[in-house]
Amino acid sequence: QDEEIESLLGILAILGLPAAEAILSRLGYAKDAYVRNLLEQALYRIGTAGASRVQQLLSSDNPDWVCLALRVLGRYRLPESVEAVRAAANSKDPAIRTECAKALLKIRTAAALDQLYDLLTERDEDVRAVILKAFGHSREVRALPVLLNMAKSQKEFGLEPRTRDLLFQALGRIGGPEVCEVLLGILQERRLWRPRHDEDTLAVALEALGEAAAATGAGALLGLDFKSERLQRVKADALARIERRSAVEKSA
Repeated sequence: QDEEIESLLGILAILGLPAAEAILSRLGYAKDAYVRNLLEQALYRIGTAGASRVQQLLSSDNPDWVCLALRVLGRYRLPESVEAVRAAANSKDPAIRTECAKALLKIRTAAALDQLYDLLTERDEDVRAVILKAFGHSREVRALPVLLNMAKSQKEFGLEPRTRDLLFQALGRIGGPEVCEVLLGILQERRLWRPRHDEDTLAVALEALGEAAAATGAGALLGLDFKSERLQRVKADALARIERRSAVEKSA
């Protein structure tokens, strides 16, 4: 059965735009996720010839079709679809907003990144989480100025604990002197040194600093004193990671 489906998808890819028209005209019959997934695969196989037709689905009243269109457009990675994808992010449906962020992350042009930065200013924690995880995973250096600004202005951005943690983790993976400076600044805020106050914030910042692994940050980190045993352990792990990274860099 899988081989038959693969053969059919290949035939549809050869037919091109007429096949896309046929598929889209039958979306109403796609009652379950399995069939919608097959249609999505077929549209992707057809290629960008059907992009303009797929983009029309973004105005559909059916959220499943809109999400399908966003996934296909993301896989097409067409720069000219950025504006339409971003406009769909104004939807009240959380699934659609999340798919918009995922599509923009796949397109990943400068214009797409600008739209992602704009989405980070909106207080949709699920969308923020998708973007921050992706920026950290891919070590998106181009996003660094925006992420550093978020870290410095957490209150203005209204960051919830989960989002703040993802932000620190993304910064740690991207790394660099500026990241270490900001993370150290957060760790050095004496108001955070009270027992059990914002311990989670400090723990994640310490882990991120260890991930950033700047040898210049080790001395400043050594000077920080934490009463919490948990934070002492995290600090020791961060220092060990910095030392390992430094040793590797010296031997390279």
